[in-house]
Amino acid sequence: MSERSDTSKNKRARGDDADDNTIVDDTNPPLTLPLIKARIKQLVARIPSKDETAALTVEDLPAMENWCRTVRKILRQYTLCLNFVPIANYQW
Repeated sequence: MSERSDTSKNKRARGDDADDNTIVDDTNPPLTLPLIKARIKQLVARIPSKDETAALTVEDLPAMENWCRTVRKILRQYTLCLNFVPIANYQW
């Protein structure tokens, strides 16, 4: 088998990582592109709904602060997740 076909076979094998039921959460960082994609989908599901966001008022400061903390936490985790992309793409 040529070196080129070995490389493409390895790339395909890495692409199947999402099928092994690996849990991606705050304690298990995503290390492959399929796991990074799964983690981003999890983070998108955590974004407050349109109705919850539309219901915010200036008079309800605790709810506004809670919403801001939630969104800030999601954005930080999203940024952290994006930082794993170069690691996942690095070819050893």
